[in-house]
Parts: sequence; C-alpha cells; structure tokens
Amino acid sequence: MKKNTVFVLVLVSLAVIIAIYWLFFTTPKPQGKILAQVDNWVLTDNDFVQRVNTLIKANNNNPVVPVVSADSFYRAFIPPNLEKIDLSTQEGKKQYLELIVNQEILAKEAKMRKLDKDPDIAQNIHRAKIEILNMALLEQVLKKVSVAPSEIEEFYEKQYKAPLENIYQRKIREMVFDNENKATAALVELLQGSDFASMAKNRSTAESAKNGGDLGYLVYRPDIKFQKFWEVVLPLEKGQISSIFQDPTTRNFYIVKIDDIKRGEPQSLSSLYDKLELMLKQKKSVETVDNIIDKVKSKVTVDINPSLIH
Repeated sequence: MKKNTVFVLVLVSLAVIIAIYWLFFTTPKPQGKILAQVDNWVLTDNDFVQRVNTLIKANNNNPVVPVVSADSFYRAFIPPNLEKIDLSTQEGKKQYLELIVNQEILAKEAKMRKLDKDPDIAQNIHRAKIEILNMALLEQVLKKVSVAPSEIEEFYEKQYKAPLENIYQRKIREMVFDNENKATAALVELLQGSDFASMAKNRSTAESAKNGGDLGYLVYRPDIKFQKFWEVVLPLEKGQISSIFQDPTTRNFYIVKIDDIKRGEPQSLSSLYDKLELMLKQKKSVETVDNIIDKVKSKVTVDINPSLIH
C-alpha cells in the first residue's frame, strides 16, 4: 500500500517529545500500578494514561494518530503495514505502549554506548530540554492572560473605528500612456466630454484598462503607487480629472479621475469581536513574555555579539 509521505511520523515525533518531557520533569516515585519496566525505568498505568491523553490532545483531540513511515529510522519503530494507531482502542494502546518501551530499550543501549556524551548529541538533548521548559513556562504564564470585554470595546472604538472613519477613500480611475502625445490627445477629448472609463478601456496600457481604469477605493499607500501619483490624487475633488503627470521610474504618462470620495466604513464590533479578542490576547502574551525576559536579564549575565554573524 502506498504511504502518504506528507506525514512525518506524527506519532513517533510526538512520542519522542513526550518521552523527553517525562525523562526530565517527572518524579522518580511511581504513581500507580507498574505497567512496564526497563531496569530502573518505570511506567505506571497513571503515567501511561497521561501520555495517551497528551498525545491525543497534540493530534487535535483525534485518538486516531497517523504513523506513516518517512524513512528507515522510523521504520525501526513502526511495522511497515501500520499506518494509524487508534488510541481509543485497547489494541492501539498496546501498540503505543510497545513503542514507548522500545524507545526506552534503545535509549538504554545508546547510554551504554556513551552516545549521550557525544557533544553534538548532548547539545541536542539540551536544546530539547530548553524547548520543553519554555513550553511549560509559557503554558503556565499564558493561561493567565485574558482580555476583558471592556478592553475589546475600547480598542474597537479608539484604535479601529475612530481612525478608520477619519480616513477618506477615493474611487480612482487611471489612464496610462507610453508617450506624452497620446496622453495629451486623450486629455483634450476628456475635457470635451468623452467618457473616461471607455477611453481607458480602449487606450490605456495599464492592467486596469480592462476595468475601464478602475482601481477601486484606495487610501494613501505609497507602497502601491508612486509618490507623484498621490500628490496629484489627494487634492482632487469628486468628479475631477487631473492634468498629465509622469511616473519617474517607468516614464509612463498618467491621467486620473476621482469617481467618488467617502469616509472609511468600519465593520461592526460583533463581526470583529473574536478577531480583536485574539489579537489583544496575543499582544498581551507577547508583552508578558517580554517582561519575563527583561526581568530575568536583569538577574543573569547575557552577552550577545551580533557582529560575529556573517
């Protein structure tokens, strides 16, 4: 049966992380009945239940965990015909238990060969420990982060709604020409009453020509149009047509028209509530972590040399 190589053995990867966690952060005294033992290492029934629940949670609360092999290393753990382990069944739990025990056996052999003393491997173990400690700290700290409804309402009114209502949006049409003579001829016809949209569709060289030169409603954004464009557009009133001006980079010639001007139209609070709550919670989370880092920095020696980065 063909394997889906998109998965990189989710079960094994998560199992390794969980195994490292239990190696560094569990108490040596067994809590519960002994389910498996390899020399001094003991896995109790309570420990196993917690591991299973952690793995299911990491798999989006789905007990059916994909275990598709990606290379020969992972095939050493998983039989080639096994694609999934159902941790809601006794058979699936037995398969997972066997995986855990096999990892302990192989880890014991690795220690007997003193592989944990290898500098590269020791560094990898240290990094894994650091990552787990960070995850544990963040989980402890960030679960206390919350956003009150009043904070969301205040942000909506002051930071979103009010500024948006004070921003004017302009419905702009453009005509672009590769030489000034064509632009001049077009401007004469426009001043004589010709339709801007029809002329743009037939004569403009810009991508917007297919829409009659319509650029939609725009606000001042120097990243989407060159500075001269905005210098010409912003003073124009509704219905006005500009004079000819040139893009200094492309050397193309422009004529623009303002079809409409309106204030920004904010979405309702109810439609944005969840997004604003998430955004404010993320902002608070970043601030909380930054504060922790600054506090710890004041107590420890930190030396960073960015000049050595090449």
